[in-house]
Parts: sequence; structure tokens; C-alpha cells
Amino acid sequence: MTLRPAGRGGSTAIRDTRADVKVLFRRGDWQAWHEALNWLERSGGQDRELTDGAAQSVLEDIEEQIRDRVPIARNSEDTDIC
Repeated sequence: MTLRPAGRGGSTAIRDTRADVKVLFRRGDWQAWHEALNWLERSGGQDRELTDGAAQSVLEDIEEQIRDRVPIARNSEDTDIC
């Protein structure tokens, strides 16, 4: 599990990326990483459940999954994104 700094203005709060990935998988029944990526690009920044900066962070993680040709997970528990 990866813990990353979160918050605006240099906040020292820590967030758990796994929680943001769970939110992503609740937002759609993704059949391919590109579907989740498109949703994040369109709507992720406005999603109130995602922590500050989460949309960009998870987007980067998904882009890596696509580059590495990793099949999409069926749920948040089956993914390597964390």
C-alpha cells in the first residue's frame, strides 16, 4: 500500500491511494483501463470522495497499467494500483 502526501497548500496529511482506487471502481463497471482513465479525466477532479490530488495520481497509475499491458482488474482488490 502506498501512502502519499495529500491536501492543498503543502498539507502534511497522508492519504491512502487504495481508498481512492476503491472509489474509482465504485464509479463504473470498467471493461478496460481506458474507460476508467476517460472517467478520471472527465469527472475525477470533481468527485468529492476522491482525496485532493487523487485523480491525477490514480490517472498516472492507470497509464502505467496501460503501458505495461496489464489487464483491467475486476474490482479494486484485484489491482496492483496502490
